[in-house]
Amino acid sequence: MQPLELFRQLELLSQGNAVLGEDQLFVESWRGFTFSIDELNLAVPFMGQYEIFPCGGCSPLPMVKPWVRGMTNIRGEIYTVIDFAQLIGRRPVKVSSGANLLVLAEGRLKSALLLQNKVSLRSFDHDIPRGDVNDVEPGLRPYLNSFLMEGLQRWCVIDMRILTNSELFANIGR
Repeated sequence: MQPLELFRQLELLSQGNAVLGEDQLFVESWRGFTFSIDELNLAVPFMGQYEIFPCGGCSPLPMVKPWVRGMTNIRGEIYTVIDFAQLIGRRPVKVSSGANLLVLAEGRLKSALLLQNKVSLRSFDHDIPRGDVNDVEPGLRPYLNSFLMEGLQRWCVIDMRILTNSELFANIGR
């Protein structure tokens, strides 16, 4: 394990969050933002780097991929708005009063994921059984860290570093 990764894990452990090692082991309970897309339950480990804002609309951008909904101003900063559902191959989000933006602090772009449903914060126990990410649909699979089985409910855990550093996410132009 690289020294910087070890330091990152120690910092997460001190915050009571997930500690993800090379074997993807969660060593204690952790908190995450949760949301759903259709029947998919998704979780993003909470590390204090993400913020949730109501979607106040966005301005369209020319010559971008269909899953790029435009740009928006959040506290004087311009963010690219990504329709995460459409990015992973699902139907586009219908912007309504319940739509939210999950503002990301990682990657090469200042970006926000447009989400149809409300975003919640919840805790997960470290001993929840893990599933095989190969059982998840192909559009979502590259961005997953793991998935958890909690009773009959499956939670797909998204690795935002992988998502925001992917070529697909970074190359928004047609």
